[in-house]
Amino acid sequence: MKLRALFAPLVLTATAAGLTGCASAKTTCTVRHHYAIVIFQNGIGSNREKHIISFELNLQYQGNRAQHWQMRTQITLRPANGGNPPIIVKTYRVGNASSCSVDHVKARK
Repeated sequence: MKLRALFAPLVLTATAAGLTGCASAKTTCTVRHHYAIVIFQNGIGSNREKHIISFELNLQYQGNRAQHWQMRTQITLRPANGGNPPIIVKTYRVGNASSCSVDHVKARK
């Protein structure tokens, strides 16, 4: 059951990647079962690695409460191999958050 819940956002992101064509690196976030699922994807048109250093995870809770977490990480997105853009999935325990988003992604090439 948990695998199916984690797999659904991944399929949606892969479908969106197929529609956008030559795109730069993208991030997507969703909350399922008390975890924020953050998906990082390198664009199809990108021909070099991207190294994500940090990003801001914005969480919304009921009652209009919000939290902003500065996440420091070392994620390497490899260049696309043919038509398959590389995807990295990270999960973070967020309690009873209702939604999430990702901002201020800092990357180096």
